[in-house]
Amino acid sequence: MAAEGPPVGVLLCADLRHREGLDPAGLEQDLARAGAASVALVEDLCEQPRRIAEALGPGEVSRLVLGLCANGVRRQEVQAWARSVGVDPFGVRCVSLHVATQEDSSRLLVGAFEGLRSVPDTDPERLRIRLPDEAVSRRALFSLRIIGYEPVAAADRATCAGVQRCGMCVRVCPADAVSALGATPVVDAGACFACGACVASCPTGAMRLPTVEGAEAEMTALLRTDGRGLVPSLLLACGRPAAGLDTTGPRPQWVLMEVPCLASVTAGWILQALAAGAPRVGILGCADECRAGRDANPVRQRIAYCHEILESLGVAGAAERVVLMPQDHRELTDALARRPPFPPLRPAAATGSVRLREPAATAEAIRVLADGLSPEGVVAGAGSPLGAVRVDKEACTVCGTCATVCPAAAFAYEQTFEDVTLLLDPGGCVACGTCVGACPEHAITVEQATDLRALRRGRTVVKRGAMRR
Repeated sequence: MAAEGPPVGVLLCADLRHREGLDPAGLEQDLARAGAASVALVEDLCEQPRRIAEALGPGEVSRLVLGLCANGVRRQEVQAWARSVGVDPFGVRCVSLHVATQEDSSRLLVGAFEGLRSVPDTDPERLRIRLPDEAVSRRALFSLRIIGYEPVAAADRATCAGVQRCGMCVRVCPADAVSALGATPVVDAGACFACGACVASCPTGAMRLPTVEGAEAEMTALLRTDGRGLVPSLLLACGRPAAGLDTTGPRPQWVLMEVPCLASVTAGWILQALAAGAPRVGILGCADECRAGRDANPVRQRIAYCHEILESLGVAGAAERVVLMPQDHRELTDALARRPPFPPLRPAAATGSVRLREPAATAEAIRVLADGLSPEGVVAGAGSPLGAVRVDKEACTVCGTCATVCPAAAFAYEQTFEDVTLLLDPGGCVACGTCVGACPEHAITVEQATDLRALRRGRTVVKRGAMRR
């Protein structure tokens, strides 16, 4: 069956057979079943990226997955050679299979394939040119292969709620690269370092970043069941430390998902993985080197929030379900090799996919994990992507202003010939506070917190009033 989306090709280093003991023919069959446009073995691919141009014809594919023996490839060079045959600047993924088993190799390659297949073409405003850091000769300046591209966040004007109604991206950007110079946010391409914080905070999905798109499809593929009906634990790793995971030895219980920066990983990502059947989620960051660290340890805040949610749901050993991985190489190796006896919190879903856009990601994951339970209480803190809304019903006049200004559509206003109704979906609030300032009666308060009881009730009527004419 032909794959939906742009044609995605896969090139496998031929040395995988000798160095890693993998069966390339089996990998080719798995990728062909997934819908890959082409799969080919290429000699010496890890050492000579120019082999890409020899293996593919111009325009044959627009996305490319590389199955490599190691993770130390020169990615800018790989991008340049892939671009020379018509591959999108951010449509190439390097997958290291150095310590992976046959089954894990298939899982990683199919995950990268599914992610790229769902990524749209890169708009010019979402990239910037990068020249090599090292000195180059005058002759080399005439070669376009020395030019690399870096991703830049951009707002989709058609779906953006506007900086006056929302402005979440402006507030969370650690580089102050997003500004409110117009009706929609403007991104300074020179200052943006593509951490994805703006994408994670955007309630309408208007903020886009090429290296973050496709994450939903990739995670869904990575968390598929194995031959025993089990899902592996998920290791979310920033790109910098992920490059060194080759030397940690086998990690049979973990599957790696590399992200450009942990700023794009919200609590919803973690909870969605647990709700999909992953026994554990590990987080591996770049510690003090992180450029998105203006906030006081946002990663730790999100992990602490997930611990509190799991404890509120009565999960035993909640602190071991979501783990911040150590930076020390030896400690990391031990942590990945350790096999704690943790069954999944939920049976693996036979169908369906994870959702990573907040606040729906967190709200839906909590509802799945709490199925059959009656959780109570409020989990507050900066790690919560949800807001707990309180409305003074005596002061509320059902004017509907809150519904008009809410960027996440958490408030809704319905009008009939006889009455008007104000409704609230607690799973839709992102704690932006726009409604608080807009309410003419000062009847609304918002706390950055998750009200488990309200979340379980779902969308409810806040107040109903008679229509006077």
